[in-house]
Amino acid sequence: MGIIKCVNRKCRYFDAGEPDNCSHPLGQIQVCIDAIVQDVTVSKSKNFYLDELRSNQCVCEKPKKPKHSFCPECFYKLPRDLQVDLYLRMREGYEEAYAAAVNFLEESA
Repeated sequence: MGIIKCVNRKCRYFDAGEPDNCSHPLGQIQVCIDAIVQDVTVSKSKNFYLDELRSNQCVCEKPKKPKHSFCPECFYKLPRDLQVDLYLRMREGYEEAYAAAVNFLEESA
């Protein structure tokens, strides 16, 4: 079906075979242009995100632990909902959460 935005303002990608399991009625679901743009600009390979997770350097160039998305300083600058979304699995929202977190950190710098 593609990327949609629910009334609860959470963008999510629904596969063609997956039902729209949004908790809101279909009449309240609309296409999320921001998410589509983000999806196109973030459509990096799975290896990119795995390499980022495996690395020991944060986007701010400070050291971080492998298997962590960011160093503690950057992680705690993020809003709570972004922090939680970084625990999503690959192909289940992690990529979008990581891109949103990087954008947030760049804008707040």
